[in-house]
Amino acid sequence: MSRNIKGLYTELAFEDGAALVDESIVREQLRQKRLKRQRARKKARRRALRRRIILLFLVVVVVCSGGLMVYEQFLSHEVVLGNRVYQNPLKYYQIQDSISLSGGDYELSEGYEGLKTAKVIQTLGLGNVVGMNGALYTSEIADAVADFQAQHGLNATGTVDLTTWLAMGLSEDDWYTLGAYVSPLRIDNTSSRTACIEAMISRAYDYLGDNYIIGASGAPGLGIDCSGLIMQALYAAGIDMSPINPVRHASPGYEYESANIWASSKFKHVDYKERKRGDIIIYCNEKGTVIHSAIYLGDDKVIEAWPNQVTESAVLNYQHSLVKGVVRPFV
Repeated sequence: MSRNIKGLYTELAFEDGAALVDESIVREQLRQKRLKRQRARKKARRRALRRRIILLFLVVVVVCSGGLMVYEQFLSHEVVLGNRVYQNPLKYYQIQDSISLSGGDYELSEGYEGLKTAKVIQTLGLGNVVGMNGALYTSEIADAVADFQAQHGLNATGTVDLTTWLAMGLSEDDWYTLGAYVSPLRIDNTSSRTACIEAMISRAYDYLGDNYIIGASGAPGLGIDCSGLIMQALYAAGIDMSPINPVRHASPGYEYESANIWASSKFKHVDYKERKRGDIIIYCNEKGTVIHSAIYLGDDKVIEAWPNQVTESAVLNYQHSLVKGVVRPFV
């Protein structure tokens, strides 16, 4: 008889010295104990393995997706990552692999603004294009254009078409591209949310010191306004706000695209107290009308195009002290 069985015999003996129970019963009880221990060990191993798998999965999500928030959005079908490691939820502007813009060949007439209008004003020597209304195609500009057309044997309409543009000595390439510029992407499919924000901000800094030109949103060095700066900064980070774009921005009635940025449901609106780096601050006047927008840098600073220059400024100052709200491009 084995030592284990002998021990169990002793444990099962009656205190009054009665005979021990049958050996087969003892063996069965030993077998049941062994099975119980084996099941407990297997269960413990499964729990440990499950914990390791969960931990590994969470690490992968944090590293590749920029945080658990994206993972949760993915599980709830609110975001489609595609081949990206980070993407906005579907109800907001989606980060694009490429962005292009057509329609830059628009003709210039009364009410137009922007870089093409500025070119005409400068070419005809009609004044300074920097500042509010500096690059506005007024009736006076139209009259001057009509005079130019008459002097050069053209139909004196006062509207600048391609023929008039070329007669002024301006380039055909500028006719098509000057008013439809899109900043090159600075992100790729591996870019995190933070990388997108930094791409946006770094592009905005390329315009630091540039002149303020109303209705303008072009390449660095040419001039730009507040919402035009935001368009180009977001292009670099993969966001196209169309129909809020440089082509429409130069057309009559769309100089204040900041109001349309604020009104867009494709941005997440957050409380001013919750502002973070990369948010867009929307400013208003005493009546609550939107008048300006800027990119928040953190530490109560913004980068902005405010007459007459692109500058880094305090988020609140004597020029813009009233905040309408905050929109977040990257959620």
